Amino acid sequence: MKRRFVVVLAAMSAIVAACQVLAGIGYVDKDTLATNPQPEGGTSPDGAPVIPDPCNHVRPEPEPETDDGREEIAPFYLALRAAYVGPRDGGVAGFDLDGVCTCDKRPNTHADGGSTCTPKKPNADCDPAGGVDNQGSALFQQLEVAKVNIDEESDVNTSIADGKGGLLIYISGYNGKDNDKEVFAGAMRSYGIVDGSGCGTDVGNTPGKYRPGWCGSDLWTYSNDLVKSGTKVPTTQAKGYVRNKMLVFENDIATLFFGGSTVDFVSPITAGKLEKIDGKWTFKGTMSGRIGTTSLLRAVGSFGDPFDKSPLPDGGRRPFCNWPGFDAIRASVCDAVDISSSKSYDLTGGPCDAISSAVAFEAEEAQVGEEHHEDDGTSGCDPNAAVFKCDP
Repeated sequence: MKRRFVVVLAAMSAIVAACQVLAGIGYVDKDTLATNPQPEGGTSPDGAPVIPDPCNHVRPEPEPETDDGREEIAPFYLALRAAYVGPRDGGVAGFDLDGVCTCDKRPNTHADGGSTCTPKKPNADCDPAGGVDNQGSALFQQLEVAKVNIDEESDVNTSIADGKGGLLIYISGYNGKDNDKEVFAGAMRSYGIVDGSGCGTDVGNTPGKYRPGWCGSDLWTYSNDLVKSGTKVPTTQAKGYVRNKMLVFENDIATLFFGGSTVDFVSPITAGKLEKIDGKWTFKGTMSGRIGTTSLLRAVGSFGDPFDKSPLPDGGRRPFCNWPGFDAIRASVCDAVDISSSKSYDLTGGPCDAISSAVAFEAEEAQVGEEHHEDDGTSGCDPNAAVFKCDP
């Protein structure tokens, strides 16, 4: 089974939420990033010097050389407090996912700066400085220019603040100090808070749900679909490390839930500052990965039509995928592909079939309450519709 880091989001607008909505959340600080040329300098098997790649690949700092002790603290949980995607305040908008500074034609650049896959549009996969892969940021800005105000469709942070749904991150094997060469991170989906006794939480806007008090004792529910039987421990956990308080780990897939649809972040890198503040563990950072076009289009198509907000008889809104002009959205997404859907396909000569993107997030220490499950509902669209598929 692939390791899955589950990120629970309720709407596509979490990917492009406005900075002012999530004030206080930032990307990984630039001074925590590594200069990571590929290949590194040294000598070749025949003794000739190897000239380093001139591009400083933007990656998290590597594993620390030593631990600050091997004793372990008790495992703990963190609840997602907010999340968004896109460049912000000049911070790092993701990482180099494919190991190539695409379109950098300086001598000795890894893979000669060539494309790691074949894009639909010439130079659509060119990277900014450091080889950062985040084509999603430009794509989502295009949608906003086209008067698709995705911010207005956002309810991910409202959902979390109202105790309706969220994410629990499980940290284990950690020594609780600044440097640890082996830490494990897993996650569980949460359908919110149904027991308000943890922080004396107020009743939220959703029947039967309570708002989190962020005291460290909120009792978030957990879904047992990715939990070891009879426990509150995630079935799979990614092995990572902590260097100078920065927790870093890589896993295979990060599943983002968007109401009746999901988005898979494939081969993601997660890095952020893990520290104790006012007696509570906090985790702020970035997850950078690849989103397949069909997955992304299904998610965008599942939220309410931003051009027709009149309620339907059931109180909902017409799905965006039923908007007559949705094919133009499809074309924009399909033309924006810049990376392979998995790192295993990089530099194999295949077509680009995914869009690189990055999620900024903030999580705080919390507790796990009872097991709880709810139906996610439906998107209102045929998941196999042609409007969700790119032309060959």
